[in-house]
Formats: sequence, structure tokens, C-alpha cells
Amino acid sequence: MGTTSSEPARDPIEQAGRTGRLALANAQLEAVPARVWLVGDRLRSLDLSNNKLLELPSQVGTLCRLQTLVLSNNGLRHLPEELYCLEELRILAVDGNRLVSATFLPRKRLKQLDLSNNQFAGVVGHPALALPPSLTSCKLSGNPITGFDSSFGFQVLTLLEELDLDGCQITALPDDCGHMESLRC
Repeated sequence: MGTTSSEPARDPIEQAGRTGRLALANAQLEAVPARVWLVGDRLRSLDLSNNKLLELPSQVGTLCRLQTLVLSNNGLRHLPEELYCLEELRILAVDGNRLVSATFLPRKRLKQLDLSNNQFAGVVGHPALALPPSLTSCKLSGNPITGFDSSFGFQVLTLLEELDLDGCQITALPDDCGHMESLRC
């Protein structure tokens, strides 16, 4: 005979208060549940991928211990400036959205950034795309980018090891790419 668990299903937000991880992927969310901000100071990882989010609330700036934020495959058109406050953030995935700029990225510890398959177009530069110098991996594939303005700032990306431009329409990289000594081909 098989056994069945009589234990009730656990609330993922309640569990996140104990584990520091909250996965609300594929939940058909149109907004971030207000209860998320109640456990925010304990969250280290938040996955809101594959939902129907059109905006990320400014409360995201209260997630002071957040290290990983996954917002892939939503309908985001911009990122709130409060994202800049996430000083512990190391991984940010916002691929598969409708972003045309990423101005307020955390600058201290962000290592991996995925902006693939958004709507960055034409010649991009600062401030529309302000990459932090701490990056080791940056994915921009699938954007209709044709080049980089001299204001883009490749010279500060000395730690960058991976730059994915697959599917972009770039014919040449600026001369200051030579400063990226860690870049692997």
C-alpha cells in the first residue's frame, strides 16, 4: 500500500522567509504579490520568470540581501531605478522582455547579466545601456543592435569574460574593446 502525505501544501512565500529562496515562475502573475515584500529582507533569490509582469515595483529596492533576480520572459519595458539599490545582486536575468534601456543596474557586485531577446536597437550607448564594471558575463544576443556608441564604456569592463552578441547586427566592435583582457573568444 502506498502512503499519502496528510501534510498541507506549503505556502512558497512563507517558506521563502525560512529558506531565502522564492520561485514564483510560471504562475501567470500580472503583479508581484504584496506578501513578497514582507519577507524581502530575508530573500537571497527571487525567480519571477515566465509570468505576465509588465512592471517591476519600486519595492524591489528593499530586497537588500538579494543575490539572484530572474525576470525572464515577462513583458517588462523598463527597470525601476530602485534596482540600483540591490548592492548584493550578483545575477540578473531579464531576457525575453521588451526592454529598450537598462540604466539603473547595480554597480558593486553584479557579475552575470542577461539582456538577451529584448528591444535594444540601433547604436547603443550610455545611459541607455550602462553596464557595471563588475560584470564577468553579459548576454545581449537577439537584440537588433547595430553597433556601440563611444559612450558605451567598454574600457571599464576589464573583468568581462563573456560577451554574447549572437543574432545582433553588429559588423565591428569599437577600439576600446581591447581593454577587455579577460574576454574569451
